[in-house]
Amino acid sequence: MSSLRRKAWENLMVAGVNALVEQRAITLEDPEHNSHEVPDALARFTYQDGTPCIAIARDIDWGELEIVVAYDPTQDVRSGLGGVYKEFGRASAFGWLERRTSQHLQKMGRISSRFFYCERPALQALAAAAVEPQGFARTGKFFL
Repeated sequence: MSSLRRKAWENLMVAGVNALVEQRAITLEDPEHNSHEVPDALARFTYQDGTPCIAIARDIDWGELEIVVAYDPTQDVRSGLGGVYKEFGRASAFGWLERRTSQHLQKMGRISSRFFYCERPALQALAAAAVEPQGFARTGKFFL
C-alpha cells in the first residue's frame, strides 16, 4: 500500500474514533472498568473538508473495538462490520481499536482492499488532512 493510501486510511480511522469518543458513543477506557458502552455505537461527523461521515464501533472482546468509518456514505455502515465494501461511500476504512493494554489503532502490515476502499478523487483530501488522535495512539501493536 502506498504511503498516501496508508495516511488516508489512518486519518479516516482516527477521525472516526475521535468522533465516537467525542459523542460519548465509546470510551477509551479498559472495558472491564466501563459498563456503559452501547453495542454497535454510531457517530455522525463531518470530515475536515466538509464531507459527511459515519463511524460505527462494535465490542469484539479482549478490550478491542471493531471500527468501520464511511466517508460520504451512501448507505448504513452497520453491514460493514467484518470488512469494508466499496458501496458504503466514496471511501471506507475498517480496523481495530485496542483499549486493554494501551489505547491505539492496531497497525497492520498491509492494508488490503478489505480494510480500505477509496475513490481516487477522495484520496488526496483524506490523506492531506491534519487529523490528530485524541487520547489514543495513531498506531500500535497488532493482536491476533
